[in-house]
Amino acid sequence: MLNGQSLAQISTYPDEVRSDPAFDFASPFHFISIDVDEAFATLERNPDGDILDALERFEVRLRHPDTAPEDRVEALAFLVHLVGDLHQPLHVGRRDDLGGNRVGVRWFRQTTTLHSVWDSRMIDQNGLSFSELAQFLDRATLPEIREWQDTSSVEWAEESRTLREIIYAESGDFEDEDDQDLGFEYAYRNFPRVEAQLLRGGIRLAGLLNSIYDN
Repeated sequence: MLNGQSLAQISTYPDEVRSDPAFDFASPFHFISIDVDEAFATLERNPDGDILDALERFEVRLRHPDTAPEDRVEALAFLVHLVGDLHQPLHVGRRDDLGGNRVGVRWFRQTTTLHSVWDSRMIDQNGLSFSELAQFLDRATLPEIREWQDTSSVEWAEESRTLREIIYAESGDFEDEDDQDLGFEYAYRNFPRVEAQLLRGGIRLAGLLNSIYDN
């Protein structure tokens, strides 16, 4: 189906096409905005879509027998990417700071955002390739696999929101200037959470793909 490409290779496609105006419609697909006092069941959703809506949409496209081959590949790329995004806590973001994109911090003295720290910078700081990191993390037990896969995408989002609030609580909401300097101590406390989210996201993606292609 992918002509020799791996899931890792196609997983970046949804970010690569964001600079193409033809894909402006997909911009809301990468996140969902929900504040602390809101519930997913009663949330006023973005009429242009969000990450939960997009995951359902691309899953339906993959399951439909009449989906054209090129549309099937695109749907798979989005599905892989968005499962990853949903497990990054700040993609289930607060509205006021756009999921940490408006929270300026210094990461090892380099100016960036809190969102970027959780998207990639903690992983980059670790110094491992994506394949090495995946190999090191792939140690889930069978009970863990069953538990993690027996959940819905809304439960994944709720899990990320809970972790999001821990991130803010530990950082004092970044109201204090001193809280904005992040480095080894921050990475030491939080990288295990990054690893846990990567592992859960990978296991859940595997379960979702198995459920689609076993049929």
